[in-house]
Amino acid sequence: MEHRLLSSSYNTKGQHEKALAHAKEAVRLSPTMAENWDNLGLVYVHMGQYENAAKSFEKALEKDPKNLKIRQNLY
Repeated sequence: MEHRLLSSSYNTKGQHEKALAHAKEAVRLSPTMAENWDNLGLVYVHMGQYENAAKSFEKALEKDPKNLKIRQNLY
């Protein structure tokens, strides 16, 4: 969870490379947590990497298919 929070903070500050590193680490440490995949997708959106973002959101929905927030992020 710590890496996800750091990633979100860096993403908000526009420090996307740092955000991406922490988001990837969060996914590596807890790949079953939908929130980690969703956060990774949000970082990719801010970096303009929409294909990677969509893949991350799809992974998040595999983990938590009823999560409306993630579904909205995908579309």
